[in-house]
Amino acid sequence: MATWMYLVLAFYFGLASCELDVIEYNVIEEQLPNSLVGDIVADAGLRDRYSADTISLFTYEFLTPSNVYTSYFVIERSGLLRTSKTLDRDSLCRGQRECDLDLDIAIKPVEYFQILKVVIHVQDINDNSPRFPKDHVTWSLSETAMPGATFAVSLASDPDSPSNGIKSYELTGNRDFFKLQVTPGETGPSDVHLVLERSLDHEEAVAYSLVVSAHDGGTPRESGSMTVNVEVVDANDNAPKFDNKTYEVDVFENAALGATIATVHASDADHGENARVVYALSENSASDLGDLFRVEGDTGNVVVIGSLDSDHGREEYVLGLVAKDSAASPLADYAKLTIRIQDINDHAPTVTINSLTSSGVVEIFENSPVNSFVTHLSVHDPDKGQNGQFSCSLDSTDFTLEQLHVTEFKIISVYEFDREKQAEYEVSLICTDAATPPKTSVEVIMVSILDRNDHAPEFPQDTYFVTFRENNTIGDQIMRLNASDDDIGDNALIEYSIANLGGFPGSLAIDEVTGVVTASAIFDYETKIRYEYVVVATDKGDPAMSSSATLSISLSDINDNPPVFVDESYKFGTFENQASGTEIGTVKAVDADGPRHNKISYEIDYSQGKGAEVFKIDAWSGKITTQRVLDHESVTSYCLVVLARNYGYDMHTAVNVSIDVADKNDNAPIIIYPIDDNTTAYVNSNAEVGLVITHIEAFDLDVGVNSFLRFEIISGDRYGLFDMNPVDGSLIVQSSLLDYAEDSFSLGILVSDQGSPPMSAISQLRVHVRSSASAFSRGLASLDEGVLVIIVAGIIAVMLVCGIILLVLVVRRHQRRHLKYAAPTTATLDKAADDADPDDEEGGADGTIAVHKEEITFRPTDGIIQNRFFDSGPWPQFDFIQDPHGHSSPLSKQYPSRPPSSQGSDQRSDSPQELPPPFLHDSHHRLYYCEQPTLPVGSTIPSQLQAQDLLQLMPPTTGDATSDRGSLTDSGRGLSEEGDHQSPNSDSTAPRVVAVRPSTLSPSSGPTKFTVYPPTSSRRPRTNQALPSPHHSWKPISYNDLRRQDSLQGRPEVPPRTSSIATGSLPKLPPKAQPRMQTFCPPDVTVAPPRPPRQSRSRSSMDYGSDDGTTTSGSYVVDLSEVAEADDIDYPEDIDV
Repeated sequence: MATWMYLVLAFYFGLASCELDVIEYNVIEEQLPNSLVGDIVADAGLRDRYSADTISLFTYEFLTPSNVYTSYFVIERSGLLRTSKTLDRDSLCRGQRECDLDLDIAIKPVEYFQILKVVIHVQDINDNSPRFPKDHVTWSLSETAMPGATFAVSLASDPDSPSNGIKSYELTGNRDFFKLQVTPGETGPSDVHLVLERSLDHEEAVAYSLVVSAHDGGTPRESGSMTVNVEVVDANDNAPKFDNKTYEVDVFENAALGATIATVHASDADHGENARVVYALSENSASDLGDLFRVEGDTGNVVVIGSLDSDHGREEYVLGLVAKDSAASPLADYAKLTIRIQDINDHAPTVTINSLTSSGVVEIFENSPVNSFVTHLSVHDPDKGQNGQFSCSLDSTDFTLEQLHVTEFKIISVYEFDREKQAEYEVSLICTDAATPPKTSVEVIMVSILDRNDHAPEFPQDTYFVTFRENNTIGDQIMRLNASDDDIGDNALIEYSIANLGGFPGSLAIDEVTGVVTASAIFDYETKIRYEYVVVATDKGDPAMSSSATLSISLSDINDNPPVFVDESYKFGTFENQASGTEIGTVKAVDADGPRHNKISYEIDYSQGKGAEVFKIDAWSGKITTQRVLDHESVTSYCLVVLARNYGYDMHTAVNVSIDVADKNDNAPIIIYPIDDNTTAYVNSNAEVGLVITHIEAFDLDVGVNSFLRFEIISGDRYGLFDMNPVDGSLIVQSSLLDYAEDSFSLGILVSDQGSPPMSAISQLRVHVRSSASAFSRGLASLDEGVLVIIVAGIIAVMLVCGIILLVLVVRRHQRRHLKYAAPTTATLDKAADDADPDDEEGGADGTIAVHKEEITFRPTDGIIQNRFFDSGPWPQFDFIQDPHGHSSPLSKQYPSRPPSSQGSDQRSDSPQELPPPFLHDSHHRLYYCEQPTLPVGSTIPSQLQAQDLLQLMPPTTGDATSDRGSLTDSGRGLSEEGDHQSPNSDSTAPRVVAVRPSTLSPSSGPTKFTVYPPTSSRRPRTNQALPSPHHSWKPISYNDLRRQDSLQGRPEVPPRTSSIATGSLPKLPPKAQPRMQTFCPPDVTVAPPRPPRQSRSRSSMDYGSDDGTTTSGSYVVDLSEVAEADDIDYPEDIDV
């Protein structure tokens, strides 16, 4: 393909005639390479004819690369002509008068094409000195030589131009005998002879030394010299003489080699050998023209031995001839032969085709406009004169010849060509000279029509439909594309590409050469069934052309997807107590596969989880229904595993389904305090308004709003003395009680939940207002000072006596404790009538046994803590009351972590620590107790422990033992309010265990009643035993665990006379109160644990001071008959608990 594309316009700008302008430059030789010669743009006047933008498009190149002179120059893009190497005129134009270098420069692009004729005159510098062929020569001259005899001297040579060539010769030395004879020529001396001035005498001198110098015409002048040694010999008296000193001859340039073109003759007057003449060329002619001519020595014939073509050489030659005799000391004569070369018409015109293409082939692009440039022609005839004149023409109707210069032509097109119709044309150029007879040359020119990218590639079809499988391997072949292009060369080379990836980037790859389409990604039928791509075929023309087709790929489905549930998990809810078959919800799974592979069936995995058998699922719809009635109180939540199977294939997916059973308000609140309608709370008449008397405790087995309780007084408060906190059940003093001392009020308590409709429970609480000591204090204030002193002194004396008595009683009781109690005794305490006789030490007539009030200590009721052994130390500190539903209320009462130091205390070295709040929290809403370490045998009284465990279920009362305003409990120190002032050494923080003494034991007399009543200071001694510090080991227990504690923990050996008190007659919680809520979930599903059913109760604003426990004042009855019936034990007459 051609390198250049030429779109030639119909005419050439700036070429108005056949004659071209000639640009001449003078360049001095021997300049360095890259020397500036001239500015083509400026010197050709291009700026006057074209704009700067147009000139910027021009490029320049030498039209005839074969011209040897072009290698000495370069043309820059800007139009500057520079030398590419040093110019040496002496080698470029040796022997010529002028040194002119002709260059033809073409301007492109083709639409601005023109030829500039440039002539560069190389100016000579005098850089060479004259030089003789030899530095020394020796001649032999006969002494008989006559004065005037001449001897030819070899000419010196100077390669510089004639102006700097040899201009003169000079002789030095022995000028009396010799002189120089210089014959001038056209450009300088043509001959130099040495002339003998005087006769030589061998006897006078045998030799002479002469110096011949040559001087050039340069500035400064350069010189060269040669030494001539002349030896004088005796003999030869006459020298040969040419018939003529000059000869001229005309010779045709086509003279044959070996032809004699002239004959010269010389004669010698001597005889013999001295008269025999020998002819030769002078030394200068022999060196310059010895390759063209020679002279026969015997005959004087001048013979042609080289080509004399004037078309390539000189038109005239001058030969120097020498004629010598044959004497021992030869004498010579000199002559000059001028040879004029005559031209003949021996050359036909020659044509040089300048295609301006790198390939040298004449080319034109198809679809080029009419008169487009095709090629440039140079025609030359080396003949001279009329023989060198010529004319040219074309024998084609497809092209036209235009003359640009005498020797310059161009061929242009006549019409537009179509390569697809004809790709090549043959054109003949005929040139004939003007000679007679003329010579004619015919140059056949092959014109190739270059392809223009006028055809786009074409696909055999507009749309390709291909089926391809999903889950393919990357690199799998999809198909092969094949497009065609009617153009040739690069215009027919096709590259394939994908223009549109069908919304799936990176999914296809195509080999741009072969058109093979491969998958570069993994196709998924479930993502998309059909993809459409646009494939493009683009040729490599300039500009490129392209066409496109649609590639439609349909994916074939395979069963590669399991069913997938719409949701990651499902959570449904339903109410309890609904009929079997109730719809719970519907799970939905989808299969992304095609219709043949996406049918789904559902089933419940009954092997996972517990409780799944309660439900069933429709195999095709996914609807889940119940198979029996659900109960929130039994199970609050179910977790199922549902499987979705690919019908007909072993592919499935599992999902977790959580079903919450919502609570209905089907449980009424359960009141655990007051225990029954005879429960009594006490308050002092001087209690301040706002004082919290006690708390109502209740819980509801329901959850949520259905378990939120509201407390209120509905009857019995006819004077408005009391108020109740509706949230926590606190019974509060609302009005002054001073006017109601020793009065009792039976309050009706209503506890209702917040369900819809709400459910409620009613209980009675008796509140007894006790008389305070304020009247007594006002009476004392009216006495005079003396009387008060006496009274105070008496009181102090009585207190001292009581203290001593108390100390004795404590010591005695401590000594008897291990002797009296050898076996644990448990008892059921029933509340006695309010009018029990507190002074009946041995018991009443109905078989009851009185128990002193201050000897009963209750535990906090916010949890069940099993303490099996006692040791010195404080009662554990409780900071929160935990309700069955996880709600916590802060305790206002703070128990000290250690008992105060006292003489009567029996403390262990490892004092108990304060129990932190976290140990009182529930775990998953189950009750916990703190398990205590086991102490050595004899350190505790098990019967006392059992009493503590049983009595903790009794409702506590609040109050301050030392307050004169009233209290619901004693101080927790085993003393009554009266006795507190008589035992200063008692442990104020240790809980006390009551002593129970029955008056009679008769199995037939019915249950034996133990009456609990407030004792006097002279009653039974009090124990100082306190609970040990808790061991922080928690575990859940139920309410029924109270009945099996004896069997779960080891006890010390006890005498057989001591029996235990059965717990069977304790007030029991209703069946609903037993914690039974469950949740069934597989291991991978987390469900929140249920909360125990209990309503929170917070202790309020009563000041407990140093009290460590609370007891309820009044009478309580322990029914020993039930104990006897339960355990079948005969009790001794006298027992202490």
